[in-house]
Amino acid sequence: MARLILVLSALLLGYSQTQAAALFGRPSKIIDSNDSNSSSAGSSYYTPYTSGSSSYSATGGGCGSVPSHVKTAFGEAKRFTQTCSYAQLSPGKMIAVNDYSGDGRPTMYIFDQDGNCVKGFPISWGVGSDRSGRLEACSTENSRKTPPGFHLTAVHNGARYNSSNSLGMAGLSGQDSLGQRGVIIHGTSPAGTSNTWGCTGVNYEDLSTVMKTLGVGSLVYNYFGGARASNCSDNSGMERPAQCQPEAAAVAAARSNGVSSSKYSGKSKYSTSSSGSKTTNSTRKGAK
Repeated sequence: MARLILVLSALLLGYSQTQAAALFGRPSKIIDSNDSNSSSAGSSYYTPYTSGSSSYSATGGGCGSVPSHVKTAFGEAKRFTQTCSYAQLSPGKMIAVNDYSGDGRPTMYIFDQDGNCVKGFPISWGVGSDRSGRLEACSTENSRKTPPGFHLTAVHNGARYNSSNSLGMAGLSGQDSLGQRGVIIHGTSPAGTSNTWGCTGVNYEDLSTVMKTLGVGSLVYNYFGGARASNCSDNSGMERPAQCQPEAAAVAAARSNGVSSSKYSGKSKYSTSSSGSKTTNSTRKGAK
């Protein structure tokens, strides 16, 4: 009874059900309904993370042995920073490869600009997989799938998620991931399952480290290995070579880091200004 009272008190103070349960030592499988796919909350094509994993721990940390396809993805990301002015990185900013390819467990690998992997974390994803179990990417609004391709971390402030507990993911190749869909990096429990509406979820205990390591203005590559969703009407971000078509929030993030002084000339089908002040799905769903 005492524990129940404490949990209810935490809920009244604004904690999610998952966080409230975790605060008092009780494991919880509850997924925040405002930013998750509750019907697939327990779904995972991949085997659970174990603390004995040779490449990373269940709560993130070292990179271990970086797979060759992830190194190839880093090379693609590095080239994109050289061809897209809004993807240019200021000193100290990082390149993260979110490996959703299915060739191993979904993992965020964070590299410095010289290609040294400094940290690795298990991650969650949105809905959707094909019959073989491969995760499906899609940039369509309301698809709840994770958008593919290159994104820039950006300031994100809203009702539920803000600059203290999330990083925005602003599309750089025609995806209006942040402005239209409210796609962010946020805490979840557990990471490694399909328990978001397209966001990248990391374990709550890893979130602070991820946010501090990436900051605003780092490049994040949602890498799916070329797999396309069969019923997706917007595959922005999948094109190769990648297009440089930043959404407004990406322009703002680039400018705040002083890496692009040119006038906004992106061709995002949604964003029409660089203010990033439009109403978004995340505003309506409280997932911002």
